[in-house]
Amino acid sequence: FRGRASRSEYWWTVLFNFIIAVAMQALMPILQGVGLMSAITSNSTTEFSAMSTSGVIFTMLPLAWLLAIIIPRLALTVRRLHDVNHSGWWVMAPTLCGIASATMMILAFVSAAANDGKPSMALLTIGIVLFVAIFVV
Repeated sequence: FRGRASRSEYWWTVLFNFIIAVAMQALMPILQGVGLMSAITSNSTTEFSAMSTSGVIFTMLPLAWLLAIIIPRLALTVRRLHDVNHSGWWVMAPTLCGIASATMMILAFVSAAANDGKPSMALLTIGIVLFVAIFVV
């Protein structure tokens, strides 16, 4: 989290992660389709349970990749922000906007239970504005 990251270091990492994500997204339906075809043709319950297990595993693969790269990705982003003379804490701005937005939306719909099904428009509006702020930041 200390130091600086060059533009090329940042963008090569982004490209590598994009290629991995595209490969996983392309591979998942193929592998799940193979498992489904195997389950359909075999008429066996064990084959179907194996197919559903492999489906869960292949569905969790992108999540596992995301969890594996989240800390290095944050560190690289903070270092890149340092390189352009910004504080690394700017990484937290979208996260904080997301948490605040979710909180406002939940409070708006909880208030709907107390007000005959009508959510608080003020809280709902603030939640939507904060959600849009995630993309602006």
